[in-house]
Amino acid sequence: MTENMVERVAIALYGSFPTITTPGSAASGWAELPPNLKATWLASARAAITAMLAPTDAMEFAGEDEPYASPRNVWAAMIHEALK
Repeated sequence: MTENMVERVAIALYGSFPTITTPGSAASGWAELPPNLKATWLASARAAITAMLAPTDAMEFAGEDEPYASPRNVWAAMIHEALK
């Protein structure tokens, strides 16, 4: 799995909506997508991640519930709250 978060989110988006790109492209997979289609999914991923820059109040409270946790656990708690 990639360590680039934008690409990770783009791949997740593509996997959720493969027929939006081109009919039948789901069978080919991410690696076989042409660069222009990958760029579209990457732009969507950047927009999704950017929308999360400012946490909601509920996300902040979820993060505060983990005062002595590692940053990874605080992040996970906040993201879990965002997914509710």
